[in-house]
Amino acid sequence: EGLFQTWTIDEVREVLGDDTDDALNFWAIGEHGNFDDRTIPNRMHERGGSKVAVLSLKFSHLLMALCVAIFPIHMSASQEGPQMELTQIQLDQLKLFIIRKKFLADENYVGFLSGDVVDDPEAAINYIAERLIESGKFTKESFLQLMERQLVQFQMADTEDREQAGEAVEQMMDILGIESSDGRLPAVVYGLPASQFKNMKN
Repeated sequence: EGLFQTWTIDEVREVLGDDTDDALNFWAIGEHGNFDDRTIPNRMHERGGSKVAVLSLKFSHLLMALCVAIFPIHMSASQEGPQMELTQIQLDQLKLFIIRKKFLADENYVGFLSGDVVDDPEAAINYIAERLIESGKFTKESFLQLMERQLVQFQMADTEDREQAGEAVEQMMDILGIESSDGRLPAVVYGLPASQFKNMKN
């Protein structure tokens, strides 16, 4: 808990370089932090302007870079739980999943509005399916870890966009026959402890 939500000045500087000071001010990231000497970034100002958009995009890259370093994913039998081989039907369904657009506007969703945070939401979600197809096998734990690593890119996106990404993950869970994420999917979507969602289906 908190692994993907807190950052230090040095971690921000490593990726943003000359833009670090602007980013620190924009996300209120301080030397002593606001959570155990680290900082939970806060967007204290309204979005707007090219500078903010550029920094938001770069910061999403920081999130991903740190997650790759801190939370490596290996689709192998070493992951907790029984390893399952993908059937041909599942492979075909995952390929169709990749083709289908997941962030199109409809009567209940206005379309993706967080382009300043996630530059390619389709690719971020499709990466999960692509890794599954490439491996041809999975465990529940390996899938959930990969899901968490990818959805963290949406951490600062609008709530509706995070929920749309979560719905896409639920579709993959249905394909794989994973009945529940044990609260981990809603936890990463809403940024709350998984224990609050453990009694929910997903």
